Amino acid sequence: MAVSSLFSSNQRGFTLMEVLVAVALVGISIGVILSGFALGHRQALRGALAKEAAQLAEGLLQELSSAERPLEEESGEFEGHPGWRYEIAVEEGLQLTASEKQGEEQDALIIDDDTLEIVKLAILPPANGPKFHLSFLLRKAQ
Repeated sequence: MAVSSLFSSNQRGFTLMEVLVAVALVGISIGVILSGFALGHRQALRGALAKEAAQLAEGLLQELSSAERPLEEESGEFEGHPGWRYEIAVEEGLQLTASEKQGEEQDALIIDDDTLEIVKLAILPPANGPKFHLSFLLRKAQ
């Protein structure tokens, strides 16, 4: 068999350029697919964090509402949940106003209740995850 017959023009196959283009397309496709999986994983993790934050906030709310001591600003960690922290801010009294539009804007006092306080709760997950914010009303401890 002669050397010239090995490289005849009627042989079938892929050129180097076609192989490189195919490898590049497969690489890009795999990258897109894997980024979709990563996004789904992030959303699932965020959902799991939100669920645990809601459970921790509910327990803390029950503890705060049954406490006989006055509420004050504080922060701390959740016992039995390493890395989970909370921050509480309290605003004294409740005053709600509404604006009326009849020629001029006037603020009309609707509710003025000194027995309620606005409690703002921030739940902070471990590893600098996204904060979860809750606001609610509680009656002051007598």
